[in-house]
Amino acid sequence: MTINGGTVQSDMEFEVVKIGGKKGKYAVNDSRVMMLNWTENDIHYRLAYYGQQSEKEITKKDLIETAMSFE
Repeated sequence: MTINGGTVQSDMEFEVVKIGGKKGKYAVNDSRVMMLNWTENDIHYRLAYYGQQSEKEITKKDLIETAMSFE
């Protein structure tokens, strides 16, 4: 993971997923943080869900469908 040009260690292992016709990367960590990253037209997007801070449960599919709605 890179933040402002620096490298930060992350305990998240990303898997490649499809977001419509685009490729993205999805991960979830032990703290139930779900992260979905993708790039479109040179804009980098990061959609995060913090499971411990919400009473609502969502799935990987829900996160991908939300990302697809950005089009």
